[in-house]
Amino acid sequence: MWWATTGNAARRRRLAPAMLVGLVAAGHPAGATVVLQAVAAVETRDPPTVHLVVSNTGTETARDVVPELLYQHRTYDGERAQLEPTIRRAWRFSLAPPDGVGTFPATLRVRWSDPDAGASSLVLVVLVATPGALESPLAATWTVEPITRLGHAHLQLENPGAVPVAGRVVFVLPDHLTTEPESEPAAVPAGGRTTVPLVIENRGAPPGRSYSISAVFTYTESGTHHAVLAETTAPVVGGSGADRIPPLAIGAGALAVALGLLAVAWRAARRR
Repeated sequence: MWWATTGNAARRRRLAPAMLVGLVAAGHPAGATVVLQAVAAVETRDPPTVHLVVSNTGTETARDVVPELLYQHRTYDGERAQLEPTIRRAWRFSLAPPDGVGTFPATLRVRWSDPDAGASSLVLVVLVATPGALESPLAATWTVEPITRLGHAHLQLENPGAVPVAGRVVFVLPDHLTTEPESEPAAVPAGGRTTVPLVIENRGAPPGRSYSISAVFTYTESGTHHAVLAETTAPVVGGSGADRIPPLAIGAGALAVALGLLAVAWRAARRR
């Protein structure tokens, strides 16, 4: 079995881990009760197969563990499971043949129920290559600032080749972190680079943890489909918008205090 790589292209290495992504779901900031980690492997054959292994390194049982794979506009659902501490579980997804030759992204999202934190999830991306597909020469790298209510990030695409490339970037974020738009066109000049900025909004991700984020740049060249993967972690250092007092509430509070002081002054003036 061949394992997909974590890098920028579909290089294939025997028994090399595809990706190790652990999105920690914790009931208490000081120590997680359920910690799931996942690794995915791609078996290059016709049709391609994705193997997913999820392990629970926490202290409590993860319930209703359900993996979901999105590939070529089609969704594959894995069987629901329960993972006790130290236990791992494997799923196997047989994919439909891709529409063309080259490398294509597959997005895996694992959801489960934490007895303390409630619904949680992790997400990871692997690249599925058809037999004999050439890897892309392009490179993709992240620059990410810490996220409070909002966070800024930049995806840099570098093209060392002699031919300009035009394609599309898709951002893959975990639950509670969002961006708009989720995909946008991008063009990279020959022998040059392009930077794609984005703003990440925190919609409930607890602070004090880092979350895995990915971006996939896809394009077609000479009839071959290419996918370039970039991965990093984004630290959340502040509360979500729900934890903050909105400016309108602050203004209303200040107005109430001012009116109260004015009433006290008015009463004092009447007594004179």
